[in-house]
Amino acid sequence: MESNSEKIIGFQRLLCKNPECHYLLKTFYFLENWQIKTYGSTDLELIINNGTRYYLCPACKAKNYIVLEGERIFLEKIINFELRNRRCIN
Repeated sequence: MESNSEKIIGFQRLLCKNPECHYLLKTFYFLENWQIKTYGSTDLELIINNGTRYYLCPACKAKNYIVLEGERIFLEKIINFELRNRRCIN
């Protein structure tokens, strides 16, 4: 991942919040120049519906609802998940 022009200063892994799944949705690498590189499932997209944001897990089909936190670098934090009409808040 690291090249001469890119120095990684941190990373974040985003896992499915379903305790029976924990599928790795995405990995974010934070670079020294305040950029973010994302790696993960190519079919995973952020869905925005009525002001809520979530990722649909390709493994278990749970909706992983997120919020953005931070100032210069924004972290995505999964706040709860919904699986087959059952909503779980952690």
